[in-house]
Amino acid sequence: MRGSLCLGLGDGPGAEEALLRAYAAALGSRDLPVVATVAVTVAGLAALYGPHRDAALVLGAAARLRGAHDRTDPQIRALSRRARTALGDEGFAEAYGSGRDLDAAAALRRTDPALLCRGARSAVEPGRPQDR
Repeated sequence: MRGSLCLGLGDGPGAEEALLRAYAAALGSRDLPVVATVAVTVAGLAALYGPHRDAALVLGAAARLRGAHDRTDPQIRALSRRARTALGDEGFAEAYGSGRDLDAAAALRRTDPALLCRGARSAVEPGRPQDR
């Protein structure tokens, strides 16, 4: 919840901190649908930081962990819509499908917010265009 609130305020560092804690707790539960719930917010962090392809891929990985795409979740619908607008239908489908096709272990690794936290700082450079 704290990660979602921070994202809503545009507070990337606050969202990172909250998501790192939430992800560790979710992994500790050994319940893949719980990890998938955190992963959806991780996709929001990906959308905040840069390439919408990463957000679509994480959404696909979250669907893999959950076992299905959740068409009822407003956060998933909003993130999917934003990524689809940025990437186009084919680009979104390719990225989402790549995440959905991961095995469970790879999906867990791909939804780790630490990957985005480290990658975002080095990937976002002044003057570098992003596919926002």
